[in-house]
Amino acid sequence: MGSNDYTGLTLADKYHLTTLLGQGGMGAVYRGEHVVIGKKVAVKFLHADLAGNEEVVKRFYREAQAAAAIGHDSIIDVLDVGVSPNGEPYLVMEYLEGESLGDMLARTGPVDLAAALGVVEPALRALSAAHAKGIVHRDLKPDNIFVVRQSSGPPKIKLIDFGISKFAEGGNAEKLTQTGSVMGTPSYMAPEQARGASALDHRADLYSMGVILYEMLTGKLPFSGGNFTELIINILTIEPIPPAQAHPGFPIEATPIVMRALAKDPAARFQTAEEMIAEMAVLTAYGGRQERLTRIAADAKKTTFAGGSLGEKQSGASGADVAKNVLSQVARSRTPAGWTGTATKPKGANRSLVIVVAIAAAITVGGGITAAVLWSGSAGTGTPQPAAAIPAQPPVAPTSVSITVKGAPADALVFFDDVLVTVNPFRVKAAPASATMRVQAPGFEPFIAAVTPNADQEIVVSMQPKK
Repeated sequence: MGSNDYTGLTLADKYHLTTLLGQGGMGAVYRGEHVVIGKKVAVKFLHADLAGNEEVVKRFYREAQAAAAIGHDSIIDVLDVGVSPNGEPYLVMEYLEGESLGDMLARTGPVDLAAALGVVEPALRALSAAHAKGIVHRDLKPDNIFVVRQSSGPPKIKLIDFGISKFAEGGNAEKLTQTGSVMGTPSYMAPEQARGASALDHRADLYSMGVILYEMLTGKLPFSGGNFTELIINILTIEPIPPAQAHPGFPIEATPIVMRALAKDPAARFQTAEEMIAEMAVLTAYGGRQERLTRIAADAKKTTFAGGSLGEKQSGASGADVAKNVLSQVARSRTPAGWTGTATKPKGANRSLVIVVAIAAAITVGGGITAAVLWSGSAGTGTPQPAAAIPAQPPVAPTSVSITVKGAPADALVFFDDVLVTVNPFRVKAAPASATMRVQAPGFEPFIAAVTPNADQEIVVSMQPKK
């Protein structure tokens, strides 16, 4: 945690920190003990250089709100929150030992259906409780499912890291990010989440659980790509490899459940976590799920702690008072609705592209193709000046221009300078040199054109069906 070492510190006169358990780009986790009752805890800190980023701090504290709002035994319990003497926000969590599902799969490879159901079934019950409270996790993945080792009996399953969860208040989705921004881990995102859809609901979590079940039973992910853009395109446009083809040992009876969970249309998926559990309960392996998972968990050579993601390094302004101010806001509102009004600023643009909305999505454009510039903006005429007045000023070159795409199929993807465009019209950095615009859609030959972004323009395309 930078230069801050909290070993030996007693926080808030209650939690004595004994051991640094782990650290990453965003924070660190310490093992601690309540000084009065002796209860073990895990204390998770956010790095000081991120404590001035109000958006990051709000997400950090959001995990505590989510855990408290749901109150389910299969969701990690957050016991307390606060701000360290150095201005670093912290969460006090229950101390759990075991291994993440990600670590378990790295150790075992594909598991049998009974073991997979032993993990997925309690995770779905936790999701059911979260969804009943209007909370969507949005970042389900093996690293956020923790297999807790017990002194006796089967291991417990805990969902962790609700930091980017989405709350609904009165039916309206409240979010800490701009509409169209993409958050989560790409390989596990539902298509609508990868597209940056604003109307994201609980069925996105059920899709993620389908990806996790697929991975547990095959040892592979249903979609892959050579880079982020290719992965997103595949999630949006192609069907997953049938799991029986991905792994010869895949249990055929689980095929309908996995494929339904991975449906691109949310209406075609399971509509609730309980509905998915009911379909799993009729499988022959369901009855042996806890016994099988117990055996696999017992083979773990080492245990770790449930600290959640400590993340890659992120930039953040310094400012020790921000965490205290955010905590004060949360204390006053005590609901996610009190956190509105904070938007994430997009990170630096890739190459020349300056897109208002972050990362990847399918652009909705309509129609047809020979690219042609139909219209471009021009400078207006200035007001006539009297004779011998101030000399005319040269026109000011625009710093960015707007490009509108027309005529492509509804499910087309548009790339400008090899970057996936997420809005239409979109803005790019003005430049005198041409850049490549590419349009592709299922069933059509790709369209490629050179576009010079020196003025606002409207481009019409028409695409030829593949032969």
